[in-house]
Amino acid sequence: MKIILLLILSTNPDIATLTDANNLYNKGQYDASIEKYENLINKGVANHVIYYNLGNCYFKLGKFGNAVYFYKKAQRLAPGDHDINYNLDFVRSRLTDNLKTSQYPKFITSFIDFFTSLNVNFLSLFASILYFLLVITIIMSLFKTRFPVKNYILGLFVALFVVLVVFIINFKTVNSREGVLIDNVAEVRSGPSEDYTLIFTIHEGMEMRILDEQIRQTTGGQESWLKITLPGGLEGWLLAEKVKKL
Repeated sequence: MKIILLLILSTNPDIATLTDANNLYNKGQYDASIEKYENLINKGVANHVIYYNLGNCYFKLGKFGNAVYFYKKAQRLAPGDHDINYNLDFVRSRLTDNLKTSQYPKFITSFIDFFTSLNVNFLSLFASILYFLLVITIIMSLFKTRFPVKNYILGLFVALFVVLVVFIINFKTVNSREGVLIDNVAEVRSGPSEDYTLIFTIHEGMEMRILDEQIRQTTGGQESWLKITLPGGLEGWLLAEKVKKL
């Protein structure tokens, strides 16, 4: 449980609300604590600590779907935070569905996870520094200097290329449309209607990427359906009301 007073809370009422939420959590009053934290979010206070604490509250209540959702919200703002990543992995291990997310060996996925966990702001700054050094090195290479700058041009160019590729991948990940199933179970069908064939079912906490959304008129009003793809590559449609979008 991260219990800190956030510097972004500039008004006393917000600080008081955060303090109350933390105290309620420590007393085991998780529903009341959730209400306080969500009041802060509704007022526009968005911080990884609040999302992390909400994930903890929902985990304590056994609502793993919401726990995954808020841990992932926190992870997007602080991808390198050990506590967030540990708790997210832990709650994933408790889920009913445990799809294999990668076909690669563990050391390769760990290597990929390291680069994809880097903050896009850090990558942007690092790329700018490399670009500046590359330009300076090229300019220096045009003049006769004792320092062998030409030997460093290729290395700087390769480093800049790699950082830019990682930046693009991470930027797309941060801004991609993702969702988490918050219902106990959901039926995934071949099309955006219950008239389509049932393909498979998924359970609370399943993470997905959202590919499309369609509104369908029914006798009782409207239904919103999402086309989703799962980590293992399965695709289908399910009711949007069962999913929290990141």
